[in-house]
Amino acid sequence: MKHEFSDRLRFCRQQRGLTQEQLAEAMGVSVAAVSKWELGQSVPELETLLELADFFDLSVDALLGFRLRDGGCQEAGARIDAARREKRYDEGAREAEMALQKYPNRFAVVYPAARLFHMAGIERKREPALRRALELLSHACRLLDQNSDPDISETSLRIEMADVLLGLGEEERAIAMLRANNPCGVNDEAIGCILAGMVGRREEAMSLLSMALLRHISGLIQIVGKFSDIYEDRGRLDQADEVLAWLYPFLRGLERPDQVSYLTKYRAAALGCRAQIAWKSGRKTDAEAFLREALALADRFDAAPSYRADAIRWYEGPDTAMAYDSMGATARAAVRQVFTQQGEDAAAEAFLAALQAEG
Repeated sequence: MKHEFSDRLRFCRQQRGLTQEQLAEAMGVSVAAVSKWELGQSVPELETLLELADFFDLSVDALLGFRLRDGGCQEAGARIDAARREKRYDEGAREAEMALQKYPNRFAVVYPAARLFHMAGIERKREPALRRALELLSHACRLLDQNSDPDISETSLRIEMADVLLGLGEEERAIAMLRANNPCGVNDEAIGCILAGMVGRREEAMSLLSMALLRHISGLIQIVGKFSDIYEDRGRLDQADEVLAWLYPFLRGLERPDQVSYLTKYRAAALGCRAQIAWKSGRKTDAEAFLREALALADRFDAAPSYRADAIRWYEGPDTAMAYDSMGATARAAVRQVFTQQGEDAAAEAFLAALQAEG
């Protein structure tokens, strides 16, 4: 094995925004000693290494930058992960504890072991397994510099820890963990669901669940639109139309009765997309019917446009929340954009212009 202590130390110090002088003072050593460490001219004594690892909240081998030449820990991690997926929890637990004795500070072992104990604890309702999972997830956070999976981050590990805490019945700690690791409101739904299940806390959940609802609506609109685009590229126009046909009543069901919302604009655009698909399929009569309905909806929205989130049914979040889109300033512009494929289909442009002239 090899280590890259000098590079790791310099990285950790700079990441903390410390000068060599400040680190030397914190460790009770000379600036010259820190300089030699970072130049690779010497390494600290064991006691100082332990203090440095504790100071930077790392394991000693992580601070030293150890890299194993063999794949033993990766193979062990893979076996543990396979046991988890196949629900061989007892066998997996034995494998995990043996691997942890040999590789106590290897992310490739610690994290799969944590996941195995987490799943075993949840499915079998075993508190010791959940406590073990919590311990290992916390340790995995300190070993993150060894991780190469872009889907795993400190935030994702903290969210897993919150799920373990929830399994232990420690709702308040779970909520605190999720709140502390909630970039862009990604945990609003989870926090809201926990609060909604707690006596006396349900009203607190409404604002969080409302914001989560908005994000899910926006995400679903984008996902369905991209599904339709992909099916269209594949030449499967029937499937491209089916997915849009599903979206339309879903959006209508989210609008408050007799009230215009930004979903009205999306519904008009969805009908414009269906008209475009019918046009491509040679179904001119269907294309015309979809367009007439789309234009009627667009005119309804454009007469009193509203992008306010509180126009959505069941929403009880901040009254300042607003939606936005890139479909044009008006709903009519949105319909034109999707039906004419942003003006690239001249025949469709002429067809739409003729319908608009009639109306």
